[in-house]
Amino acid sequence: MDIDLILEPDLRPAQIAELGLLAEQLGFRGIWAQNYSSARDAFMCLIPVACATRRLRIGVVIVCPYEMHPMKITNALLTLNEYAQGRAMVVIGSGGEWPEVMRSPVFHTGYRQRLANVRETLEIVTQSIREGEITYHGSHYSALRFSTAWHAEAPPLIYHGACGPQMLAMGATLADGVMMSDVMPAMFDKRLPLLQQSLANRNMPNEFRLSNFVAWHVRENREQSFAEARRELIIRS
Repeated sequence: MDIDLILEPDLRPAQIAELGLLAEQLGFRGIWAQNYSSARDAFMCLIPVACATRRLRIGVVIVCPYEMHPMKITNALLTLNEYAQGRAMVVIGSGGEWPEVMRSPVFHTGYRQRLANVRETLEIVTQSIREGEITYHGSHYSALRFSTAWHAEAPPLIYHGACGPQMLAMGATLADGVMMSDVMPAMFDKRLPLLQQSLANRNMPNEFRLSNFVAWHVRENREQSFAEARRELIIRS
């Protein structure tokens, strides 16, 4: 088991670099910048830490196709991966904060539509990185001779942000891994068999990674900790 850190979105790039160097020194696998509309651009904020570190993985969580076209997600990710010399990663999903802030009409079209959008996004991102150039005709997104041939680093890791049965099954077959959110041990029995069944149909060339995003906040004193716990319990539940 590896441990990553998901950083608060109000940190400056220099602060992220400082924390990243400390995380690398302490043996953490990676750090993630949160993709919020009320914060700095997550991809750009990670460039200093990508340049400063040597082993630490560098990632953005979560990016959805309602805010960025799949080709633009690929382009931003591979640029960060070049700075990180093959250590970049991203979580792609149908949620996050941006769709609500943008009042995206596509976001409110229903679960089946969201499932299809994310599927096409994962296919465009993963196929373009593996093949170097693709032409893709989907129901929602298309790509005409989209080339990533300029990228020469080791491929970044593509996670699918998922918790529901259909999303988990899709992530198991199309992504390098899935990142679940707030899945406690008592909930594993429903999800692990589904993932194991879906992995039998997996056509990705590398190993599969299972990640679980758990909110665990540390503050200076008891009062601050309890105040934040009360706030976050309302939001996350």
